[in-house]
Amino acid sequence: MKHLPLQQKKILLAATDLFAANHFNGVSIKEIAKKSGVNSALISYYFGGKKKIFIRKFSTNSQIYF
Repeated sequence: MKHLPLQQKKILLAATDLFAANHFNGVSIKEIAKKSGVNSALISYYFGGKKKIFIRKFSTNSQIYF
């Protein structure tokens, strides 16, 4: 996450916390937006939706485990 804009980092960190606590289906874009302090439209702009955030985060961390 070193070279990402600050807003993208905030979104990914908030989403990670929420996914860990509530699992994928228990988290909404609205909750991610609220926790990260950004507008939900910005999440769609950067990532295209919740599933893409999840995939992005998983693929970023998968290098650590495999």
